[in-house]
Amino acid sequence: MTATIPHILDIESTRARPDDAPFRIETDLQAEWAMTRLAEVRAEDNALQEIAQTEITRITEWCAQEAKTLRAHADHFVNLINDYAHRQRRDCDRKTISVPHGKISSRYTQPKFEIDDETFLAWAQEHAPNLVRIKHEPHVGAMREHLVIDGSKVIDPSTGVVVDGVVALPSVLSITIKTTEEES
Repeated sequence: MTATIPHILDIESTRARPDDAPFRIETDLQAEWAMTRLAEVRAEDNALQEIAQTEITRITEWCAQEAKTLRAHADHFVNLINDYAHRQRRDCDRKTISVPHGKISSRYTQPKFEIDDETFLAWAQEHAPNLVRIKHEPHVGAMREHLVIDGSKVIDPSTGVVVDGVVALPSVLSITIKTTEEES
């Protein structure tokens, strides 16, 4: 910001008029004076905006750094809680753990199938057409009901034959963590 040079019109513009009328620009000299003051005010506003933007950037960067540290701490606690939940489910078959600050719940997902569509469809059309949808894609829901999983093998229980074109993937334990605040 530059220092404002006093001008006679600075005093004149604030001087009370006999009829209490506000100052009005009446000459080019007064217009030039008003333009000079306008430029100074706009320059001050721009300087103010620059200061604000600098501070916003600084605070945003600080916040991002602090948040990175907090997310690392949160990840650490989530890992600890997940480990505990896995052990509780495995050792004690506890599906839900309720504590004053929240609940930890676990559930097994349905087994998933990796399906080689062409091979499985050829097998299913010959041996179990109900496992195929009309649009000729594996019907996973029907497969769950009709087929038996033995490790990674999928077996047709009516024949005892291992089904070609499909591998069973083990179910996984899904852990959900909710703090009391998140439950509301």
